[in-house]
Amino acid sequence: MTFDESFERRLPVLYGLVAVATVGAAVFILPSGPEQRLQQLLADRNYLEAKALLDQDPAKAMRTERGWADAIEVSIQLGEIDALGPLVGEALATWSGSEWPRAYRAEIVATLGSFEERIAWREAEFARAPTLDGFTFLVGAMQGQGNSGREAEILERGIYLGFAGLAHVERLAYIRAAEGEAEAAIGLLTQVVETSPNPPAQARLTLFSLMVENGQVAAAVEVAVRTGLDPDDISSRGAYIFALREEFRDAAGEVIDAL
Repeated sequence: MTFDESFERRLPVLYGLVAVATVGAAVFILPSGPEQRLQQLLADRNYLEAKALLDQDPAKAMRTERGWADAIEVSIQLGEIDALGPLVGEALATWSGSEWPRAYRAEIVATLGSFEERIAWREAEFARAPTLDGFTFLVGAMQGQGNSGREAEILERGIYLGFAGLAHVERLAYIRAAEGEAEAAIGLLTQVVETSPNPPAQARLTLFSLMVENGQVAAAVEVAVRTGLDPDDISSRGAYIFALREEFRDAAGEVIDAL
């Protein structure tokens, strides 16, 4: 038997396999009868009958993503607040790779969730896919709660991702200074005062004080003069000298007077 003859004999079997595969794919891809009925009821805004259909045969009415989304829409239209949270949670677990359940979840949390629930949701979303909006919300929320440790973590990630401005860098510096991490605070404040066209006075004074307290007196005075201290301004000089500890004041005063 030649190859052509053998192939021709196998053709009916191959056609049968293709037909079976096509039917099988249709079973998994095409909406079921209840799903099609649910879509039509939603199009007609017949939400009560749609709800009855879902209660009668939820497995068949929610076999695809469209079926799940339609079921959530029915709950929204009927004001089933208690059912929405669990339903959207199940949709997130079932269709974890899709964005639409997350959009529903975000809307529900923003509208109905407590402040703690909103924070928890935004933290989870920021960890998954950070955005500038999420960064801004979480920084404000952590400040409001007085959770400086978590705020610092969010600020650090925001700085790394390019979401943060100099005000955020300055805020992180103050947190690090309060935690006793002087070197980290000095590095952050140096970035602020040397990058900003008009460095904040508090940032300059805090940097100056931290450098002096860590034995960097000459460097502190040099940075202060270079970033905003006016040697001819008596009040300006006085503010910096006053920021020094007692044992450094005379030495620093002499350095400033010599400038």
